[in-house]
Amino acid sequence: MNWCAVPPATGCSQDYPALARGPIAGALTVFIEVDGIEQIIAAGDRAGAKVTLLLKTQFNDMREFALEDRDGWVLTIAEKVR
Repeated sequence: MNWCAVPPATGCSQDYPALARGPIAGALTVFIEVDGIEQIIAAGDRAGAKVTLLLKTQFNDMREFALEDRDGWVLTIAEKVR
């Protein structure tokens, strides 16, 4: 199943291109809410993380970015806009 083809797909292929590549056998999307998202981004930069979604404010007032781990799993890290 191509998850970005499942309505509503607004922005999915832009935000998560790894999910838009085509059919996948299985998937797990991890969404983690945190405080201090800038420190997490800085730690990821120092560790050489592969960022797949640059920090942006989403429609639901969450600041989010996503990265891909060494096994290809996509992790979305978010912080509530205050």
